Amino acid sequence: MVKSYKSLRDIISDHDKYERRASNLESSNEYLREELVKWKKKAKYDDLTGLLRRETFNGILKRFITRSNRTNTPLAYVLVDIDHFKKINDNYGHDKGDEVLREVSDILKASVRDTDIATRKFVGRYGGEEIAVVLPNTTNEGAKVVGERIRKKVEDHFKSKNLAVTISAGISNYSPKSSEDESNVVDVLYKTADEKLYDAKKTGRNKVIS
Repeated sequence: MVKSYKSLRDIISDHDKYERRASNLESSNEYLREELVKWKKKAKYDDLTGLLRRETFNGILKRFITRSNRTNTPLAYVLVDIDHFKKINDNYGHDKGDEVLREVSDILKASVRDTDIATRKFVGRYGGEEIAVVLPNTTNEGAKVVGERIRKKVEDHFKSKNLAVTISAGISNYSPKSSEDESNVVDVLYKTADEKLYDAKKTGRNKVIS
């Protein structure tokens, strides 16, 4: 039987080769992990505004409805729309329209920010210039205060930039004592808030109706 021996140089060479392969695999895995995180974020958040996408927002809303029933606490839903947004795009261009939408979104996020997980609010982009806010453990009166605060902040922010940009908002509410089927609550909250939003638009805009 012929024995095969590797020289020390060959052994070192093989070791270096395997080290390089291992390093390449680690780099590839790190890249894949980063890509996975990036795409998960893209699936969850709107690219333009950084707000939750509608599907993600509705999923969170369903969990809050379940918690509202369990803890016997109210929940409010605010639907916001930028007034005359088409005119903004037509008069100033779509880039300006995007900038306005981002700034309004930032104002909404800052206005409802809360570090208490029990009362944390969530903001989602429903499409176009329509933005929704879920307010757990919040009454109708409390939601009106939040809605009015947002409306005033948006108006003042753009007035300081010599832009006539305002928002209208509609509010709907959920009570654990409601006879509404839990599976339909998300749709009912949206539809009711949308009707209130329409009333706000129809009666002059730049107002909050509940």
